[in-house]
Amino acid sequence: MFKVIEKRPPQWLLDDIQKSNDKLKDNYTLKNLRLQDMLTFNLVMYEDDIVAFSGLQNWYDGTARVNSRYYVTPKYRQYALREKRVRYLWEYLAPFQIKVAEEIGFKKLFWSTELYRRRGKTMELTIQQSKKHLPKGWYFKRLEGLHQIKNAKQEVCLILKS
Repeated sequence: MFKVIEKRPPQWLLDDIQKSNDKLKDNYTLKNLRLQDMLTFNLVMYEDDIVAFSGLQNWYDGTARVNSRYYVTPKYRQYALREKRVRYLWEYLAPFQIKVAEEIGFKKLFWSTELYRRRGKTMELTIQQSKKHLPKGWYFKRLEGLHQIKNAKQEVCLILKS
């Protein structure tokens, strides 16, 4: 059974990431996780295993970034678990973080990515497949083109409260 808990990733996991060849490993140091900017930071657990982590990052102008610093541990980077495709990001982390944001009073959130190989198409597929996991009263609004998010041009999708 998967569950979401509020906790920062353990140092041993961050150390393992630094030893890996992950393209974004520099994002996953204690300093670069920017925990001080997170409204909540969450781990997805499966029994005693850490599956994934990300945070709800306080952004600008009354906006928060869902699934900031998203990471899936190598053991769970498969597409199927018990014959079911699992999208940890949208089945577990995003709904939890959106509910936290709503409790705080946010009505405008976003998520962004720079790693889609098929820009546009993959973003659209993600939106279509993830709609069913959005908490009631929230919807996606994809922004066209690339947008500057910190130091990288990224695809962006707003998550808005009706």
